Amino acid sequence: MPNGSIAYLLQEASKQTSHVLDRAMWHLIALGIARGISFLHTQCNPPMEQGDVKPNNVFFDADFEPHLSDFGLTTLTRIPVDPTPSWSLVGSLGYVSPEVNELGELTQEVDAYNFGIVLLELPTGRRLAVFNL
Repeated sequence: MPNGSIAYLLQEASKQTSHVLDRAMWHLIALGIARGISFLHTQCNPPMEQGDVKPNNVFFDADFEPHLSDFGLTTLTRIPVDPTPSWSLVGSLGYVSPEVNELGELTQEVDAYNFGIVLLELPTGRRLAVFNL
């Protein structure tokens, strides 16, 4: 994608005293991410979760339209490999919701949690994700 990712914009913002994104821009980015998540949750058959909504996984096209990435492997987590339950951490540190840590389940609510953290990062211009392990 020609205009990089949200992570890149937040990195550039941390180098400057002013915000890289104005209010209108982060509002459009937030709407684009929400539409992408909504599409995965409601229009895909079967519905899928992104599982790792974070600034490194949202890229901009030439018109700064946001696009979600890194969600194709989440469908593989639904395939049982071993009948005995064993959980591994899904997602990225700082963006992983508490229920994923406790239950090991990837749900639509996990995407909402991750999206909420990204929503807080856009207007502040810096990474706010905290480690919740």
